Amino acid sequence: MNREENLTGILAQYGAELRFEDLPDEVVEHAKLLILDTVGVGLWGSTLAWGDMVARLVRDFGSAQEASLWGTSYRASPPDAALANGTFCHGFELDDIHKNALIHAGAVTVVPTLAVAHERYVGKAVSGSEFITAVVAGCEIGARVGLISGLAQLKQGFHAAAMTGVFCSSAAVARALKVPAEQFIHALSLGASQAAGLMAAQHGAMVKRMHLGRSAQSGVYAGLLAQRGFTGIDNVLDAPYGGYLSAFGLNADIPAVKKSLRKDHETLNIGFKPYSSCAGTHTSIDAVLHLMRQHPEIHHDTVERVDITMATVNKDHVGWRYEPAGLTAAQMNLGYCVAVALRHGNVFVESFTPQAINDKDAVALAHRVVTHTSGDYDQMGLEGRYAVHVQITLKNGQLFSAERTHAKGSYKHPLSKQEVVTKFERLAASVFPKERVDAIFRLTDQLQDAENVGDLDTMLSKKLL
Repeated sequence: MNREENLTGILAQYGAELRFEDLPDEVVEHAKLLILDTVGVGLWGSTLAWGDMVARLVRDFGSAQEASLWGTSYRASPPDAALANGTFCHGFELDDIHKNALIHAGAVTVVPTLAVAHERYVGKAVSGSEFITAVVAGCEIGARVGLISGLAQLKQGFHAAAMTGVFCSSAAVARALKVPAEQFIHALSLGASQAAGLMAAQHGAMVKRMHLGRSAQSGVYAGLLAQRGFTGIDNVLDAPYGGYLSAFGLNADIPAVKKSLRKDHETLNIGFKPYSSCAGTHTSIDAVLHLMRQHPEIHHDTVERVDITMATVNKDHVGWRYEPAGLTAAQMNLGYCVAVALRHGNVFVESFTPQAINDKDAVALAHRVVTHTSGDYDQMGLEGRYAVHVQITLKNGQLFSAERTHAKGSYKHPLSKQEVVTKFERLAASVFPKERVDAIFRLTDQLQDAENVGDLDTMLSKKLL
């Protein structure tokens, strides 16, 4: 199979040839929002216990003091910085989501690219436009792999965002390093061979937070090794035995993928979260909040029962009975998130304190949220993955219902630029004073004009150089 018929080669050729001038203005603007949102959630994640554990571990390694660990005074080698910052970004279920590709793109494109954007590795300062191009390359290539394989991985119990994330990170780093197509192929392959992540982590383990940190780190290793001539499986996606897709029993529609790379921009389908919980809970939260606004009689004290019908894959993901088992379990659980929405009218960082996730009244209300599956939603495939029908029964017998297919913040119902900026400002203020927060926003808002993206890396450190 020649490179034109080889999916690995097609994706690598695209990534190696992509130029900033190829990107429509709307893609550039959306990529800048992705960068801003990622920085905000990463700064918030740096304040959390698991983020601090990884940061201190990296510090104790004593690796090269090159890239910042966001929101801290530490610096580290690019792979170690990617591990820590990627963990920060996935640390509180606040990061972006591409619903159909099942990726959280920022942690595995913005993080590893910024980590390697140093003259030592690239040969000169990396401009803002080159940084944006690398991020988009990672989003576009990773999204194609996710569209083909992500849902199947999730059904098998793999953390698809982490598994696919290595393609995002490897592609972004390879593009930042400007490696030729042949080395780009090996960067993708070296990333793929490091793919890992098990979904059982959602029931309470800290390790879920680190999955994307490892994906980001793997991309750094893959790109830098490929740059040095280290080789991988040159048809890693296509190999009939032991290839990435054959291992999952999948076949790619290569002509469709090849056509879409030049025609469609999956970067535009990346959404930003208004709630700090698993994306699979968001349509239900939207429906509940909508019903509460329409019917003031709906209140947590008046609710007898909430019935939520959804696709089987989403019920498996978030629709299990809630029992307090730590922050991860609460953020991944539909019953708890609906209970919080009913009790407080929002689901954000304050909803997941140790006191909140163990509150006996919240737990009792969560147990009155009953989930069901729908064959109709199952048949919708990726389009119906988050579709829900929500019915609220009050203690007086009144019934209220609403249906949602796409959540607020998704590409179908996007947040405005100002909503993303406000979210960033709120999260970044947990680490930096307003002057620094404003400066970070100004830099990212005009990032295409920046001569050296290393200025952003420096700005994300508590210890300015």
